[in-house]
Amino acid sequence: HRAGAIVVSDLFQAVAHERTDVKALDIDFAAFSAHKVFGPTGLGFLYGRKPLLDLLPASFFGGSMVESAWEDKRAVYKKAPWKFEAGTQPVSQAIAMGPALDFLESRSLYESDLTRRLLEAASIRGVKILGPASEENRAPILSFALEGVHPHDVSQFMDAHGVAVRSGHQCAQILHRSFGFPSSTRASLCAYSEPWEVERFLDLLSTVRPYFLKGR
Repeated sequence: HRAGAIVVSDLFQAVAHERTDVKALDIDFAAFSAHKVFGPTGLGFLYGRKPLLDLLPASFFGGSMVESAWEDKRAVYKKAPWKFEAGTQPVSQAIAMGPALDFLESRSLYESDLTRRLLEAASIRGVKILGPASEENRAPILSFALEGVHPHDVSQFMDAHGVAVRSGHQCAQILHRSFGFPSSTRASLCAYSEPWEVERFLDLLSTVRPYFLKGR
């Protein structure tokens, strides 16, 4: 803002894991999709400051968004948000968002407890956690490197034993290089994760390095 820029925040990954106050963040626009918070597909959210929304032109056209139309092809559109709501809205999807958000709200502290336990992976020999070591300063996601074992080998080993993780640079090549690693393995928690799944992950992780480095 000090430079005169409009601040747009991508909340797609964050909104499912932490309460977000757009006014406290002092942002101009924010967006996320319903399915990222376990709601229905085909629904998205756009927050914007009222003066800026009024400046945005309509992008889709249909019923209920036009104030008046004229023979010379002029049209006067309604004020925001109605000028962005052309035609029939996804009513059932919007209603379904209520229970989805209630579910997330009920699981917020639970997810924090699971993250705390997940971070105990740091005690496993050869594990290097990327990012903060405390659950208070991170999302419920654990990206890590395992000394002597490629992330793809880690993920394939875990997949063969029924645990799903992701391997690669996680769409963040520059950040990985800043940590000194070309790639990592990532375990992600969510509102529906269960304690036994975290325990299964930790137990399995402790066996990966001995499996690949046996005899060395």
